[in-house]
Amino acid sequence: LDNIPPQLPPSPDGAYSNRVDLPFDLTARSDSHETPLDLPPLGIVDVGPSKSLPDFLSDGPIRSERRHDSQPVSAANSPDREIGHALSLENSRLRRELEILKTQLSIQMTRSESLEREVNRLRNRDRNSASFDSIIEQLEENLSRMTRRAVTAENK
Repeated sequence: LDNIPPQLPPSPDGAYSNRVDLPFDLTARSDSHETPLDLPPLGIVDVGPSKSLPDFLSDGPIRSERRHDSQPVSAANSPDREIGHALSLENSRLRRELEILKTQLSIQMTRSESLEREVNRLRNRDRNSASFDSIIEQLEENLSRMTRRAVTAENK
């Protein structure tokens, strides 16, 4: 084990040092205002204000694709959305037209049934009147025969 170097960062001269000044419990904090062990000491690293966000945090791509809220998100999707919207409008129009045609058909079917009933009633009336006409003709013939018989009987 003596020939395996400890897993400590090298010292500035490049050699591994066996520092034993690390506390056993690294989560324990002292009340002193020392820099935590995993941070570089103050003054060594100068961090200036960041002038731009990384690409994944930037909203530049979103703003460049949508100039106004009324414009579509991307030009590539715009024709598909317009076609989809146009098809949706066409479907709505065709559904309304279908409902109107169904209503008209229902009205026409009701009217047709009513006219068929009227035609049947008139046919029955014509049949009845034809049979009444034939009955009247038969009665007239019988009456004329009876009248002739009566006249012949009186003349004798």
